[in-house]
Amino acid sequence: MSSPRSALSTRHIFVDTYVRLPHVGVMNSLSKLLATALCGALPYLASTNSFAQANQSYSLPAPGYDIALASDGTAVVSLRGTNVVWVRDAAGIPRTPSFDSGLFKVQLKSNGSKAYLLGINTPNLYVFTLGPDSAVVRSFDALPIDFKLSPDEGRVVVGLNNKTSIISDTIHFEDGIPLSLSHQPRAIAIAPDSSTAYLGVGSSIVRIDIQSRRILQSTRIRGAVKNLALSPSGKRLYVITAQPPKDGKTSYLLRVMNTETNKVTAVRKIEVEGSATSTFDIEAGARNIFISSTQPLVTGTRNAGVVRVATQKNGVGRPQFFAQANAGAGPIGYSGSSRSLGIILTSSQLVQFRRTPR
Repeated sequence: MSSPRSALSTRHIFVDTYVRLPHVGVMNSLSKLLATALCGALPYLASTNSFAQANQSYSLPAPGYDIALASDGTAVVSLRGTNVVWVRDAAGIPRTPSFDSGLFKVQLKSNGSKAYLLGINTPNLYVFTLGPDSAVVRSFDALPIDFKLSPDEGRVVVGLNNKTSIISDTIHFEDGIPLSLSHQPRAIAIAPDSSTAYLGVGSSIVRIDIQSRRILQSTRIRGAVKNLALSPSGKRLYVITAQPPKDGKTSYLLRVMNTETNKVTAVRKIEVEGSATSTFDIEAGARNIFISSTQPLVTGTRNAGVVRVATQKNGVGRPQFFAQANAGAGPIGYSGSSRSLGIILTSSQLVQFRRTPR
């Protein structure tokens, strides 16, 4: 990675008018003035304090791309077709800082103090400190595909499109030797104790020791890995796979893998409406898994952009309707401490926050 450099200008959105701030240092005072005006223009925004209320929706200045939530209610949404990101602070007040490039995957520190924005069409990782709204950028030698921030927030694991993975610390961003992989790493999950990472690489799950920065094991799994998530205990890995098309339709499965034995303990079919290819996101809680799909998922009641799947000892229940009836949904972000799920709605330029069951 290159040496860090400053890479942030900041502006606030007020209805449809962008106001460029003269200097980042005056952010706090102008934020208070703009917040007062914003609450008058959009009263429903002021009605939300963190995640105290369920089913709150917010208009975005552009279609959403990725989302992350913090335990204090802070949310960060990256956007398509623009170089701004949408930030909602713990008080429920939105703003739109801008960067010198856009289209980011997002990870957020648990206390909402810092966001990591990984460029998808640029080889940059922005480390964005919320509050003063300042950022530095660090660069890779190849385009990133996916990344995860370790739960202890001391490492980022990054998958690159040159079939390598890099593990960097979040203080000095010193990289280890890139890990060579057989395919591009498409999805990443990190154990709760921050010791190991799991990478979806082609039709395999590759387990990596984060401290020693070496590959521990590669486990073959049927179907191409589309996305994955770890349970809060770290004992179960949930893997969404795609089987080769049959009769013109791709088959999707949710597999449950025991991380201690590396054995698949359960398989559940994920049925998608229609034959179009779908993109999935998955978030895992202690009692429920949440899955979003850009094509509606078929359930026993209404088809849904987001479904809830109850966890069981060695398996999972049937997908149940959770949000976005009869329409697809984009990426989701989950905060187990506040029992909240953020959903990017692809059928409208909105982000929605919903309370999740205990």
